Amino acid sequence: LGVVEREAGHRRGLNGGPRGHEAQPRLADLERARGVVVTEFGPVPVSWEEYLAALPSKHRYVVRRALRDFDAWAEGPATLRVASTADDLTEGQRILLELHGERWNGAHGGAFGSERFDDFHRRVMPALLEKGALELAWLEVAGAPVAIAYNIVWNEKVYFYQSGRRVDLPGRVRPGIVLHARAIQHAIESGRRE
Repeated sequence: LGVVEREAGHRRGLNGGPRGHEAQPRLADLERARGVVVTEFGPVPVSWEEYLAALPSKHRYVVRRALRDFDAWAEGPATLRVASTADDLTEGQRILLELHGERWNGAHGGAFGSERFDDFHRRVMPALLEKGALELAWLEVAGAPVAIAYNIVWNEKVYFYQSGRRVDLPGRVRPGIVLHARAIQHAIESGRRE
């Protein structure tokens, strides 16, 4: 069970365990009391249209609106780049550090502000890439990155890990939602299971 909590203008991910897990009642309380959106991990649909159709109408509207507003701001669709080579990885790591840091209190803020944390990920990401277990994906508009996601892929399941985005975009432009939507489209096209 995946949980996303909206609080003070940002989101935090929580893991509540499988259905029937002791955390379930507490998660339901969180959802009622604090505006938490609960999402379950499940099979990836066979098409983007099937994915959208499976969403509750409110969520489908948010995704479609975010894509439409983003494309209008970008004056066309953005490019989703996914690291597949050592050079791509180096570029993606730079973008992740920059955009994650920008999102969380300026350059080198957030999780990667810790030298030990940053060093660990700089060492582990090449090994993940080599094993096909890394999905470092970013959106570019006119050649400039606007959002990035660091995902782990294991047994054809995609696990969101970390992200970053530009913070200087207009309020109606939602790069995080657009990035995740494009990543889901990529997962569908790649034949991922979850």
